[in-house]
Amino acid sequence: MVPSDFRLDTVSVHLVERLEGARRSYVDRPEEATPAFRRIAEELVADAASEVQEYSDLPEYPVVLRREVLETFLPRYTRLALEHNALEKRRFGAWRQGDPIARLISTGAAVFAAAIFSRFMPSVFAAVAWLFVFLVALMPELRATWYRRLYKRDLQAVVDDMARIHDHLDVYTPSARAADSASASGQADARAPEPLPARAAQPSLDRSPESSFEDAWESKRRAGQAAGAKHKE
Repeated sequence: MVPSDFRLDTVSVHLVERLEGARRSYVDRPEEATPAFRRIAEELVADAASEVQEYSDLPEYPVVLRREVLETFLPRYTRLALEHNALEKRRFGAWRQGDPIARLISTGAAVFAAAIFSRFMPSVFAAVAWLFVFLVALMPELRATWYRRLYKRDLQAVVDDMARIHDHLDVYTPSARAADSASASGQADARAPEPLPARAAQPSLDRSPESSFEDAWESKRRAGQAAGAKHKE
């Protein structure tokens, strides 16, 4: 049994926390991110594998842990992290990266549009127009919040997949399966009754009751015929 602290999804969560601390260091150096992420993942997996051997009765689990984290989790995380780094570098696609000039121009345009709209429309629609001005002023922050939320959702999907992999994981090696099969066969053989020894060739006197009855009847008939012949003489 594997303790909950060393499940694939739990280790993945710890790895996400560690990698997120280093992810922003490679916003301007995306080519260095992949080897750095792998080095961090290998260090964490090595520590987890050395500790899990003390608590788990599955000696092959460290191999499974390393394979699933480095070959299943890490490539997906790396792709998501690099995409998010590119978005952060461009300030999530905000015009002029949301600098003060862009914010001033967009907000001024929204105020002008709201003033014209409220002059010809009822007060209810005018209130909506001025609310739109507020949203335009905060648009860079709203875009950043939206994309960060999507990023967290995608990371959670990866962790959930690791949980499903762990729940359906066959951690037995072929040799272990063969040993289990041999053990089961041995137990089945122990429960089975011993086969009867082969019947050796019996002498002609050891016959079935049917054969003995026929021989006795034939012998009796011959004796009767012999007695009748003797009486005639």
